[in-house]
Amino acid sequence: MMIEKKYLAISKAIQAYKKGKNITETLRESFSETSNTSEIIEIVYDLQSGSYIEYAKNNLPQINAYTKELAQIIDKHTSSDQKLLDLGSGELTNLTMILNNLKNVPKQIFASDISWSRLWTGTSYAKEHCPDFFDRLNLFVADMLEMPILDKSIDIAISSHSLEPNGGREIEILSELFRITKKKLLLFEPCYETNSEEGKKRMEKLGYIRDLDSAIKQLGGKLIEKIEIKHHNGEPLNPTTLFHVQLPSYDSNFVDKDSETIFSTPGANNKLVKMDNFYFSNTFRLSYPIIKGIPILKSESAIITTAIISN
Repeated sequence: MMIEKKYLAISKAIQAYKKGKNITETLRESFSETSNTSEIIEIVYDLQSGSYIEYAKNNLPQINAYTKELAQIIDKHTSSDQKLLDLGSGELTNLTMILNNLKNVPKQIFASDISWSRLWTGTSYAKEHCPDFFDRLNLFVADMLEMPILDKSIDIAISSHSLEPNGGREIEILSELFRITKKKLLLFEPCYETNSEEGKKRMEKLGYIRDLDSAIKQLGGKLIEKIEIKHHNGEPLNPTTLFHVQLPSYDSNFVDKDSETIFSTPGANNKLVKMDNFYFSNTFRLSYPIIKGIPILKSESAIITTAIISN
C-alpha cells in the first residue's frame, strides 16, 4: 500500500471520527477492502484511545457485572503458576477488573493489543485500579495474525470481543492461538449464529467474525463448552458467548524451557532477546522498538540491524 494513500486514509478516518461517522466503513472504502484488515483495525482502535476508560468509569456497575461473570469462569481454569495471555486488551479496563475478581491470579500476565495508544492509555488505569497485580503485567503490541510468541509458551489465553472485528480471518487467527497456547482458550466473543436478526445485520455491517465452531473443529480443536454470558459488555445487540476450546495434544519436549522468555519474531518460533530499548532477533538480525516500556512486536515495525550480534 502506498504510504501516501495510508496517510490520506488516516486523515479521512480522523475527520469521520470527529463527525461521529463509522470509521471502519470509511477506512474500508479508502483502502478498497471488503473486510477489516489489521491496518484498518489498528487505526480504528487507536483513534478511540481513551474512550473505553471513559465508558468504564461511566458504566461501572455494568462492567463490574460482566467482568465478574468472566472471572468466575476463568478461575476454574487458572492457577498461580501459569502464564495467562489476554488478547486485544485495549485500555486494560476489562483485564483490570477480571484480575481483581480472580481467586487464582497467574504469576505472569501478558496483555497484547494492535494499538500502542490503547495499551499506553490503559497503563495508568491499571496501575490505579489493579495495584496488587500491576507488576505482573507484560504489555506488548501485536497483530493476532502473527503473534510474537514462541510455540506453546502460554498456558491459557483469553479474549473479550477482541477477535470480533476479524471476520473472514477466523482460521488464520485461531491457527496462531493454537500455535502459542498449550492447553486451552477461553474466548468471550460474539456469536453470529445465535444472535438476533438485528444483531446479525450489525455484525455483517461491521465485518465481525462468524462460525468459530467450524474453524475450531477444522484446526483439530475441541469445543468443550459454548455458553451465553448473561451480562453484556455495553452493546445489547452484541451479546457475548464463551467458546471454551481444548487444544490438540502437543509434544511437551518441544516447549522452550526458558520460562522467562516467550517473545519471538512475529508469527515464528525464533526467540527475541531484549537489548537496551529494543528486542533483537539474532536469527534474522531484526530489531523491534520499545516505546514507553511497551514492545512493538509487529513485522512492519522491524528494523534491519545486521551489524548487531547478540551473545
